[in-house]
Amino acid sequence: MRARVTDIMGYWDIGRGKPKLFVAKNGKAREYINRKLSLEGIEVVDARAEDIPWIVDDNGKEYFGLTTTEYTEELRLRCSRTGLSEIILPWDDRRLRSGQPTLCLLSKGFPNASALNAKSIVKVAVSGNIGTLGLKLTSDYFRQNGINTEEDFEDSNSVGRRSKLVMVPAGGQLEMMVKEGIADFCLDIVGTGKTALGKYGLRIYGDNLFPIGLSLLANKNYLSQVQGGTGNGN
Repeated sequence: MRARVTDIMGYWDIGRGKPKLFVAKNGKAREYINRKLSLEGIEVVDARAEDIPWIVDDNGKEYFGLTTTEYTEELRLRCSRTGLSEIILPWDDRRLRSGQPTLCLLSKGFPNASALNAKSIVKVAVSGNIGTLGLKLTSDYFRQNGINTEEDFEDSNSVGRRSKLVMVPAGGQLEMMVKEGIADFCLDIVGTGKTALGKYGLRIYGDNLFPIGLSLLANKNYLSQVQGGTGNGN
């Protein structure tokens, strides 16, 4: 039986009516939403998954959103303060290698720390929609594994340290960029792994760096209005 989104939204105590919910229209996310959740009793507005947190964060709007967690985290990293209340719905799909999609760092092989530390630039292809999150996940993983993400430099004008990581924004085909040598790594979503590991012959260098779930969103200011200032916004 599919869970009713209106029942889950009852946590926010928004009263009766037909809420307007911006729902991710992107392929895999929407397929999972349609399979696991009932949108009955909701005014559904199709939107790009990456746009939904920004739409709901717009102050005081009567909007709710259903997207995936990496895009909500991207907004939080870009903005020091947001107006979002979030309910995370776990992704549970036994067909996937980790039971849910995950952001993984992929490469042609397993370059060791010494080889990477010897490089002056390490290029990482990442979707432009999660560039800030991609930089954080990659930097954290490298540092935890003894790989320098900065180097000393000296030129005619200055002396200091600079990042060795160059994030290469892309709209798609991240695995192809690694296979063709355009980037050393890519940070991409891995589900079954058939595309990255099978079609492109890549290896998972950093596994499960960010497990992905569904993100049900509301605007805190709007919640405070409909709840009389006593809401359950997180």
